[in-house]
Amino acid sequence: MNKSDLQTLTDTRVTDAKLLLDAGRFPAAYYLLGYAVECALKACIAKQIKEHDFPDKQLVLDSYTHNLEQLLRISGVIEMCVSNRHLMSRAILLGHATTGKPRGAGATATARD
Repeated sequence: MNKSDLQTLTDTRVTDAKLLLDAGRFPAAYYLLGYAVECALKACIAKQIKEHDFPDKQLVLDSYTHNLEQLLRISGVIEMCVSNRHLMSRAILLGHATTGKPRGAGATATARD
């Protein structure tokens, strides 16, 4: 499975979760969204491996998990959020100022690039 496959799977699971949410099936929607987050984080990890490079064995082994905290760390998403927290705060504030709700409210985010 490659980055593109994981992105497609993420999008599919988010769509499925939205249908379940709309049907009032909250536990099932919650479960599928967790699965979507896992796929998105794994897509971020897959992006770290360059074509024709032999991947680091420990990175590969550590990636075979369902532990979201571990996947957040391996994917680099935590570091990105911490280093860009001032930009994220500004984006949230701008969203509030123009729409009255946080930017991206109601939108779905996936692991793209």
